[in-house]
Amino acid sequence: MDIDSALEAWLFFELSINNSLSDNNLLTDNFIVSPNPVKEKIIIQSTLNNYTYSLYDLSGKKITEDNNPVIDFTYKQKGTYLLKIYSENITITKKIIKQ
Repeated sequence: MDIDSALEAWLFFELSINNSLSDNNLLTDNFIVSPNPVKEKIIIQSTLNNYTYSLYDLSGKKITEDNNPVIDFTYKQKGTYLLKIYSENITITKKIIKQ
């Protein structure tokens, strides 16, 4: 299994488990990450005020951790990244594509 297949399986599993354990669909809908794919900057828009995030590359290395709603991708390599958003008692994972 290549890393993209393993990553997609992991994301599906994590999101499925999170969504089946509680009513996290409402919280997932409270986060919009755009544009995706990204060339320069993405913006996290949320109706919730209290959240942080971590950005990971596909090797699992943490790139950054912050709560600033703007993430600069200008100097990041092209590829796939994972954005994990932490709010209250949930974690939402979004796949970000850097062009």
